Formats: sequence, C-alpha cells, structure tokens
Amino acid sequence: MSPLPTKTTIDAALGTTIKLRSGIGTDKPDPNLGPPEIEVAVTKFVDPVKGGDDPLSGAAPGNRLVAVLFTFTDRGVNPFKTAVDAATVVDAQGKSYKDKVALSLSVHPLITTVNVPAGGTQTGYIPFEVPRGASITKVRWAMDLGVGQTGEWKLG
Repeated sequence: MSPLPTKTTIDAALGTTIKLRSGIGTDKPDPNLGPPEIEVAVTKFVDPVKGGDDPLSGAAPGNRLVAVLFTFTDRGVNPFKTAVDAATVVDAQGKSYKDKVALSLSVHPLITTVNVPAGGTQTGYIPFEVPRGASITKVRWAMDLGVGQTGEWKLG
C-alpha cells in the first residue's frame, strides 16, 4: 500500500479543479476501489433549489434545499465509483450537512452515485437540506469518506 497523502485537506475557491488522492491507493489499484486520484471541481452553488412533487424531493418545515454542481474527472485506468455521501456543505458556524436524497429538483442533472469511467467525466448536482437561516460557506468532498484527501471549496 502507498502511504497516505501528506496534506489531508486542500483548500480551493469556487470554480477551481483540484486533484484529490485516495488514502487506500495501491501500486496496482483494485478495480473495485477506483483510481488513487480523481480531479474534482465545484463550479456552482444554487440557493435555494425547488423540490419536485414527489415526497422525497421537498424540504422539511424550517429547512430549504441547496445544490452544488460537481464535476469529477478520472484520468486513471480504473473506473471511479463512490456514494455521494462523501459530499457535505458547511455553514458559518461550522456545522456540516450531508447530501439529500431527491428524485426531482429544479436543477439537473442530479448525481445519486458518482460513477466515472476510466478517462471519463461526470457532472451533476448534489442536493443538500439545510436550515432556512443557515449561511452555507463551504463545500467539502472527502475521498474514501475521510481516509484520503478532502477538498474544501469556499463559497463567495
């Protein structure tokens, strides 16, 4: 196994693409783990987002929906597959919020699973449910749910 990355959090501005390294990488990557690195960009933050008519796509009373546009680029030889729960948004008080399951929103396409073929790209929105008064200031993507590097994009 290769050693863990030396810098665990990489700071970036909205619109910036950064390369994030897995903490589980090996010299011969396991095809089930994906590549040891992936390029991630956060290019847009939409606040608020309208939910669809289905019961899964709305916000609870006192909350609102927001969405982040991610682009994942796999320059490796293995596909990159992971759940979207590696994404969080963070408010001005430092509280983080996980992704929200939604079937239809006013932004598209939605990403429900990150599934990037080797040499490919996937772009789409990941929605979040946050309190109505929360001021969202950051977006995070944690490789291997925090075992690898984490990208943190500052909003505004």
